[in-house]
Amino acid sequence: LERIAKELKPKLIEKGRNIIKMNNHSKGIYFILFGKVHLEVAHNNEKLTFRKLKQFSFFGEFFWIHKNSPYNFRVSDDSDLKCLFISKEKLTLIMEDFKEMSFRMKEFVEQRHSYIDWVNSGLIYRNLSRLFSH
Repeated sequence: LERIAKELKPKLIEKGRNIIKMNNHSKGIYFILFGKVHLEVAHNNEKLTFRKLKQFSFFGEFFWIHKNSPYNFRVSDDSDLKCLFISKEKLTLIMEDFKEMSFRMKEFVEQRHSYIDWVNSGLIYRNLSRLFSH
């Protein structure tokens, strides 16, 4: 963990700004210190927020299992985002020395994204149900 901590860089990202756009690569992992991040999915040409990440959450780790982001990650319109960032290249290099930890992290990421996908599918289903119930 000490090696990871040494590589963490502070970042300030303006409110309302996209951090990771849908179908783009993650450049690394972001650890939220202050502010909120909205996870959005496109549906009928509009972006629906289906989850909000707040202080002490993290995101961007999907590079372990996905080539591109399945979601849009956008800073809340309320305030700027203060976070710590580690690039995927530096983290991958560190994790090469800790194979078991890397394996466990990949398992965690797969479980987390299965849950997020499940929540997302429920959101789309509810919105489609509303359209067809009228």
